[in-house]
Amino acid sequence: MSRLNIQEDINLKEVYHIIRKRILIVLIFPLLAVICSWMVSSFYLQPVYNASTTLMLWKSYTADQPVAYQDLQINHQLVSTYQEIARSRLVSQEAINNLEISLSPDQFSKKVDVSLVGETGIISISVRDGDPDKAAVMANEVAEVFKDQVPRTIQLDNVQIIDRAVPPSSPILPRTGLNVLVSGILGLVMGSGLAFVYDYFDDSLDSIEEVYGLKLNILSIIPEATERSFGNR
Repeated sequence: MSRLNIQEDINLKEVYHIIRKRILIVLIFPLLAVICSWMVSSFYLQPVYNASTTLMLWKSYTADQPVAYQDLQINHQLVSTYQEIARSRLVSQEAINNLEISLSPDQFSKKVDVSLVGETGIISISVRDGDPDKAAVMANEVAEVFKDQVPRTIQLDNVQIIDRAVPPSSPILPRTGLNVLVSGILGLVMGSGLAFVYDYFDDSLDSIEEVYGLKLNILSIIPEATERSFGNR
C-alpha cells in the first residue's frame, strides 16, 4: 500500500471517528431542518394553483376552403405578435373590468403566462392564483378577451379556443417534498460542518486512540477499573 493510500485511509478513519463522536450534532440539524421545512410548507406558505387554457392560432377550414400554405406561414410569423397581445396591458385591463376584480393591470399580468406549445400554432395561457376557481376563471377570461382583441389589432380572425381552463385539483406550490429534501441535505451539511468545527476547538482527549495520535512518549498507562479489580482488594 502506497503512502498516499495509507494517508487517505487515516483521514477517512479520522472523519468517521469525528462523525461518530459528534453524531448528535450531525443528526439534530437535518432533523430540525426537515421538521421546520415541513411545518412552514404545510401551514404557513400559501398554496399556488395554475390553470391553463390552450388556443389554436388559425381558423378551422372546410373541404370547400382548404388550408393555404400562405396562411400557415403568416400564422407562424405572427406567433410572437400574438404572445405580446395576450400579455398586453389592454387585454389585462379588459379582463379586469369584465371580472370586476381589484387588481392593477401590472398585478394581473404578473399572474398570467403565455407560451408557445413546441413548434405548433398553439399557445397556452396560464394563470396562477391562490384560489383554483379564480385561476380558471381568469385564464378563460384572458383567452376570451385575447380572441376578441386579435381581429381588432391585426385584422385577422384566426384564433380558436381548444381547451378551456378548469380548476386544478392540486397546487403547484409549495413543493413540500422538494423543500423537505433540500432542507434535510442542507441541515446535514451544516451539522457535519459544525461537528468538525466543534471537534477542532475541543482539546479534551476521550479515548486512548487520541492519546496515541499525539505521538508523544507515554510514561504510564492507568488500567481501566472494574468490579473484579475492586473485589480482589
